[in-house]
Amino acid sequence: MTYITILCMPNHESNDNLQSVRDQALAWLVRLQKGDLSKAERQCFQDWCASDPRHQQAYDQAEQFWRLLAMPAQNVHNRLQERQADKPDKIVYWSNFARAACWVLILFGISLMLPNLIQDWQSDFVTAAGERRLISLADGSRLTLNTGSAVAVEFSPAQRTVKLLRGEAYFEVVANKARPFIVQTGEVTALAVGTAFSVSALDGDKNEVAVSEGVVAVTTGKEETRQLTANQHVRWQDGRLETVQNVDTENRLAWRHGQVVFARQALAEVIQEVNRYRQWPIIIANRTLAKRNISGVFKTGDPNAVVSALTHTLPAKAFSLPGGVMVIY
Repeated sequence: MTYITILCMPNHESNDNLQSVRDQALAWLVRLQKGDLSKAERQCFQDWCASDPRHQQAYDQAEQFWRLLAMPAQNVHNRLQERQADKPDKIVYWSNFARAACWVLILFGISLMLPNLIQDWQSDFVTAAGERRLISLADGSRLTLNTGSAVAVEFSPAQRTVKLLRGEAYFEVVANKARPFIVQTGEVTALAVGTAFSVSALDGDKNEVAVSEGVVAVTTGKEETRQLTANQHVRWQDGRLETVQNVDTENRLAWRHGQVVFARQALAEVIQEVNRYRQWPIIIANRTLAKRNISGVFKTGDPNAVVSALTHTLPAKAFSLPGGVMVIY
């Protein structure tokens, strides 16, 4: 069962995840291209654009890219053929140019639409949106990958290294002082001997190490070090570690059991977290609603239940767009 409590408390507005904003812009673009929007849907789109300057900017960029890809390939081919007919001695040049241009467009499209592709190639284990995976490593240690995550494993006689390329993972480490267990993500390294802890490599201020058992030393490329014990966590941003703080690891790591717990968080932050478990995003088209503070629990296997709970608890409505996008307003 999903439950939500509304809290009337002041809260600073959360910054939207950049990739989430792009996903929302693409979702709106697809819906608008299909046409037949109702008056309410079009108003929701206008409100979404007006709610944050980045929304309009992201939509403009998505529309520009859409137009670029929509250019009929046959038109390009015909123009090249005309040039080749006028200047036969340059046929080879234009043929090479055409191939190069096609590859540029393909690679540009991949870089925009599939930002995780390279990481997937580099990884040993990957999870899709909404997937959770338990993995046993060669040394007997175990790791649990949360939704949309990727790791690369590099074990040697001297040390055990896991690179968290993106997402979130929980590690249960078998003790071996002669062979330390190291988790790397970006500029940050977490060193453990025999312990249990999680590492998050998400966007914005969501980078974190949280320890549920034992001791973990966290260091950065800027030569900062923090030592964590059970029920402590540390976050970092731009390669700089923040102050170590106490944390309720049972709630913080509830995702391992298929739940996410949030307390006194802005709805925008909650939906950003829920979207990690969905193929297509939930969009909030109302700035006032996005600032509302709520508390509750949702099952990661049923992220749509959050929308149902919100519409029964808040003065809010919701509708679905083709493809699975949902809009709250």
